[in-house]
Amino acid sequence: MKQHEIDLLTREMCARIPTGLICSIYREDDEGVGWRDAECKGFFQNGDSYEFYFENVIGVDNIEHIKPYLRPMSDITEEESKELALLQVNFYIDGWLYPVAATAMIEWLNSHHFDYIGLIGLGLALKAKENMYK
Repeated sequence: MKQHEIDLLTREMCARIPTGLICSIYREDDEGVGWRDAECKGFFQNGDSYEFYFENVIGVDNIEHIKPYLRPMSDITEEESKELALLQVNFYIDGWLYPVAATAMIEWLNSHHFDYIGLIGLGLALKAKENMYK
């Protein structure tokens, strides 16, 4: 994994922790060796390195052993598309439409686990299983 990919995945992981992000993680521990799914619960930063913590797991300090499950943008439902569209404008009494800060849209996309950056295509994330985040 290249450094810019490590940085990108680390930033995305940190931003999505509050959303209940589920990841496939590679572990060698008492439960055996291999990949398993777990919800990311937090991280610890020590200088330039990060350790991510998952439910029922001590921690994973190698970002290459973490693959978040995300939804491709092509999986957006009609209802979700309308909801996202409403975030893109703000209606004011004077009748004008005003753009909304991109922050609201990014928070919405993160909370719905959409891969708007293309991590799946880069091999840094996995396509979320159907109904994984329901």
